[in-house]
Parts: sequence; C-alpha cells; structure tokens
Amino acid sequence: MVGVLVALRREGHATASAPATVMLLCQLVGAFVLLLIAAGLTGQMKVTMTPLLVSSLVFQTFIVSILSFLVWFSLLRVYLASRLGALSFMTPLFGVMASVVVLSEALDRSFLEGSALVMVGIVLVNGRMRRKGLSAAASPKAVTFPENASCALEPPV
Repeated sequence: MVGVLVALRREGHATASAPATVMLLCQLVGAFVLLLIAAGLTGQMKVTMTPLLVSSLVFQTFIVSILSFLVWFSLLRVYLASRLGALSFMTPLFGVMASVVVLSEALDRSFLEGSALVMVGIVLVNGRMRRKGLSAAASPKAVTFPENASCALEPPV
C-alpha cells in the first residue's frame, strides 16, 4: 500500500498534494481490504467479542493508529523523512516508558544504558546531517494543500 502511494506521489497524482487525513484514509481502507482477504484465506473470520477486545480495539484504533499517523504525516510536511526516521528508533523506548507509567513496571540498568546508546545514535545521525548541510532543507516550511485533493480509493464525485 505504501509503495502504491509513493508511486502515485512520484507520478504527480492527486495524492502528491493530499492532506494527511486523506493519506491516512487511503492507507486504512487499503489495509482493511487486504486484512479482510487474508483473514478469509487463512480461516480466521470468527471473532468472540469481549469487553477487553473492544476496549483494546478502540485504544489501538483511535490512540495508536489514527493519532500517530496524523502526527507523523503532519511532521512530514515540515521536516525531512530521513530526520524523522531517526526518531523512529525511540518507539521501543516510549513503549517501555509507557509500561513503567501505566503498569508500574520496574526499570533496570540495562534498559537505561540501552536508551542512552539510542539517544547517542540519534544525536550522531542528526549531527552528521547538519554538517552535510541537510538541516537547511529540513527547516519548517509553509505547505498548502488543495481543498479538492482526493484519494484514489474514493469514488468519483
């Protein structure tokens, strides 16, 4: 799905200037269709609804997926993807920190040492980019999007 969107962006398709919400919708609809087909092919169509399942799905859908994608695409409007990509290495750190806060899990020394190494790596990568002159291209820019941008998966209006 991401490959299709990248190809459409390169070819000057309407998705090249689509707002983050339209891109998110395209990806979610595409993922839903592909996962539905995969579930049918593997015989995993039966679901037992429980309160835990419903609350987990609501959390994953609204907090993890939608919010994180909207933030990611909003940041991509302003900063270089290579600069933001370095921050993706912090995802496990955020996960462990969330488990400490939410589940009261203990932090051990090896996690703190590993976190420090990840942070040093991020600083080194961003410092190297700055020395090569890429930081000027990563400075915030005003980006405008047409109001009539549409997703390739939407029916014509």
